[in-house]
Amino acid sequence: CEAAAARTKSILDKISDASAKHKTASEQLHSYQQKRAELEAGYEQALGQCEGAEKLEQLRQLKAQIKELNDAIAKAEAADQQCKAIRKQGEAIKIDRETLDRLRQTERQLIQCEAQLTAAATKLEVRPTAGNSATIGAAIVNTSNPLLITEKTCISLSGWGELIISPGGGGLEKLTSASEKLRATLNAALEQLGVSTVEEAEERERIKGQLIVEYKSAAQDVQKYAPVGIPALQDQLSILTGKLEELRASASSASASVIQDDGAQTALFSITDSADRLSQARSKRDKAKQLLTQSKTGAEHCEAQFRDADRQLQSLSAQQTSAQDELSRSKLRLEADRQSVPDDVLFHATKESEMRLQTATTLSKDLQTKLETLNADLIDTEIQSSEQAIQQLTHDLQSLRESQSRLEGALQTLGKTGITEEVERLRGKHEQLEKQFLRASRKAKAIKLVHDTLLNAEKNSKQQLAGPLMRRLQPYMSELFSDSKFALDDGSFSIAQLERQSPEPFQNLSLGTREQITVLTRLAFAEILSDSGAPAVVILDDALVYSDETRFERMQEVLKRAAEKFQIIIMTCRERDYHNMGVPIIKLGDCVGTSSSTRALEDLILSNQKSNEQLVLAQARPSTRPAHQVDDSHQ
Repeated sequence: CEAAAARTKSILDKISDASAKHKTASEQLHSYQQKRAELEAGYEQALGQCEGAEKLEQLRQLKAQIKELNDAIAKAEAADQQCKAIRKQGEAIKIDRETLDRLRQTERQLIQCEAQLTAAATKLEVRPTAGNSATIGAAIVNTSNPLLITEKTCISLSGWGELIISPGGGGLEKLTSASEKLRATLNAALEQLGVSTVEEAEERERIKGQLIVEYKSAAQDVQKYAPVGIPALQDQLSILTGKLEELRASASSASASVIQDDGAQTALFSITDSADRLSQARSKRDKAKQLLTQSKTGAEHCEAQFRDADRQLQSLSAQQTSAQDELSRSKLRLEADRQSVPDDVLFHATKESEMRLQTATTLSKDLQTKLETLNADLIDTEIQSSEQAIQQLTHDLQSLRESQSRLEGALQTLGKTGITEEVERLRGKHEQLEKQFLRASRKAKAIKLVHDTLLNAEKNSKQQLAGPLMRRLQPYMSELFSDSKFALDDGSFSIAQLERQSPEPFQNLSLGTREQITVLTRLAFAEILSDSGAPAVVILDDALVYSDETRFERMQEVLKRAAEKFQIIIMTCRERDYHNMGVPIIKLGDCVGTSSSTRALEDLILSNQKSNEQLVLAQARPSTRPAHQVDDSHQ
């Protein structure tokens, strides 16, 4: 009864404290709710202002885009007009590079023909005495320059008679006819092109080239300002103009709205300061949102405190009721117990209990003494064994329970999907894998068959080529290495060994000998190609730098004879080594730096082919390879 009374008093004190906290939390919650309503209204107002400012800022940006697009269209159209004008001006010039080359060729031929004609013509100087003159037909002869007569001409001499001259030079009629034809051809070509001289045609061709450069530059400007085309830019401008009208209609209401600023009404936004206004509106909106968020957080915290105080007050009220009920029940039991058992009876019973406790304590001490006389180690061992057995049984029981749980889960899973369906699924997968294996096996066999067929074809081709190669290589080898035999590798077509006095593997031969054999092998291959009607050319890049003088001279003779069947080009920086061969020499340094060095080199080589000079010597830049080394034939 005393404990229940104390508990009731404590609960009453707590209820008093909780009531005070509940009242304070209620007042704070009401204050936060009022403030939150005000902040929400301010935030909504800031949102409206920010939306209006964003529309006006979009309007400003759209006008800037339209202006930029108009500028781009204007520049692109100007560049396009320039392109059309340049194209029209260029189309008016009918001269191109090919036509100009033909004019130059005709002019060169005419100059050459006239030079030959001048060289073969009869030169006649007329020196009449004072008062006399000479005429050819009705034209008076200019006596200051000698006459070049290429055909039968009659010169009338005043007071004397006529002088008939018949030139005796050979081929004058042919040269005169050719000169007249070339002159007529040149004049016709110039008249067709609308020019009077070749120099004027060259000038127009140069102007046409400049127009092409200007056209490309203007086209690049068109591509720069209108990469997707002028019509596409105009379509984009139309779309932006439509958006501009829509934004103007929607932004007019926003620009007409007003705000209160210290009691004065001012216009909210204008186009000129839309960016600044938008920044201010966004800052005001963010600040209002921050205050609203803080207010919501404080209100939520206050609501939580209010709910906690309310729950605590309700809990204490329930505890108070429970404590009062317990106190009432305890008092009733106390009165009933006192009526059934008086306090003095309980006092005597307590004394008897104390005596029994004393007797039990004495007995406990005696038993403890007897326990100490027993074998404590044996008892501890038995206890430990029993505890281990209990732990093992507990562990086994836990394992069985876990196994039971797993089996139950597996049974439930199998019960859902069905064992038969799983077996069928696995059987189907097995059949699918077998089919894939069969397809892969057939494919592997087919690939192996193709590989074996290609190897056999390659082997047969090499065997077919080895015989002709041996027949064409044998004369070259016999001329360079008399009384010698060689073995050819059918796989790589390389010389496996050279047998002179004794067999010598190719790797053991000197550098010069190996170099000479490789050149001869190339000549044999080229001869096979040439005999079969295929084009063949052999290019050697300082290929005989390790040969001694005797072998080098023999190789030069071999190259001369081989050049009767196909063309050979020798690249070298040692021109003096080949000065005795009497072959054309092309100095590559003279071709480098010209406007068409490659074409010049091709023309030189082709001109040598047409004149049946198949062996060409091309002098390259200085080489870093060593000079001739003496070949040791016994190595």
